Amino acid sequence: MKSLTSIIVFSAALVSFVAAKPAVETRDSCKGNQFWYAKLGCCLDHGGPSAPPTPPRSRDCPKDNWYWNTKQGCCTPRHEDPPEPTCKRGFSWSKGSWCCEEDPTPTTGNSTPSQTPPGGSYGGGNNGGYNGGYNGGNNGGYNGGNNGGYNGGNHGWKAKRHNRIVERCPSKKTECPIIGARSLNKSSDYECVDTYQDIKHCGGCSSLGEGQDCTAVAHSWNVGCEAGVCKLYTCKPGYTVSKEDGKTCIKS
Repeated sequence: MKSLTSIIVFSAALVSFVAAKPAVETRDSCKGNQFWYAKLGCCLDHGGPSAPPTPPRSRDCPKDNWYWNTKQGCCTPRHEDPPEPTCKRGFSWSKGSWCCEEDPTPTTGNSTPSQTPPGGSYGGGNNGGYNGGYNGGNNGGYNGGNNGGYNGGNHGWKAKRHNRIVERCPSKKTECPIIGARSLNKSSDYECVDTYQDIKHCGGCSSLGEGQDCTAVAHSWNVGCEAGVCKLYTCKPGYTVSKEDGKTCIKS
């Protein structure tokens, strides 16, 4: 009797374990009212939901043929072979997050700093700049040669320039340098981003070694940035989100 009871308990536990383990979707696993979407490696309902959920902030889905899929964490088509996704004005399609993402805020004003002599600031320069010569030749400048000048020589000019750069981005936006920029004026090679939601600069400027580029997660398919923390929604076919940390993709 005890043996029979043990077998029943073990069988029940085994059934529970199998039921709890998520099944990997394949083309053959799609039901009659579903179609296989190879780009995401999943089965989708024909026509999609009549009242789809609202996408997260700063994200959107193309109208008519696409909708926000909470399970997949991205936009999915209502039918097979959908047309190329077209986003509304102010948004652009991202293959990294598979949805329409809000365009970065355009910069305004003249971002080019005023040119200064090589050795000083407004009043610096090799020969003292505008206010030079008055108190000192090569090491002159109103307040001190290469490290002097009206605004403190090289150091003063850089500090003033830094302050001007910070003010170029609107409130709640952070200025992040663009990696690989080649223009002569490096100070203009930047973008204003929301580090609380931007998947390329999540939690800080990844170009400065701060925060994280969520799209760089190995084998990831759909990622997001929530409150400055990368979120891994789905992985590429053949991989699944790790249950241990939820931040990496492991082989299924």
